[in-house]
Amino acid sequence: MTSVWNLWHLGRHEWATDNSFTRGFAAVGEPEVAVCLLPGTELAFQKPVECKRGFGVLPNLVIAGSVARFRQINLDKPRTHHDALEFPNGQVVLLHNLVEGQHTSVLQLPVKKHDLYAADKVRMQNAAA
Repeated sequence: MTSVWNLWHLGRHEWATDNSFTRGFAAVGEPEVAVCLLPGTELAFQKPVECKRGFGVLPNLVIAGSVARFRQINLDKPRTHHDALEFPNGQVVLLHNLVEGQHTSVLQLPVKKHDLYAADKVRMQNAAA
């Protein structure tokens, strides 16, 4: 069973500072609270992922599969969208291009180097005991 805290809704967020908008995740029932993801977070969507294309002229692109890894791209370009999803087939899609209203939950958080170090330290302590 999925907890409410890890079931997110993809929606449009407007930033009052520059009248621009972007898409991002928010907790279900709390659309005004953005959810931040670490690069490497693995997500599972409830349905195959849909992306907008062709400025609304072309039909939505449906990606085969419902699992993706969150990552950031084009970090050397300061005035562009960076948040993206990478799918198992290697396809990378900007979060900004996803269709609003899709739901996802976290499959796995990324492992950090210090987490691995801590796990090794515990193993060594247990082996010495």
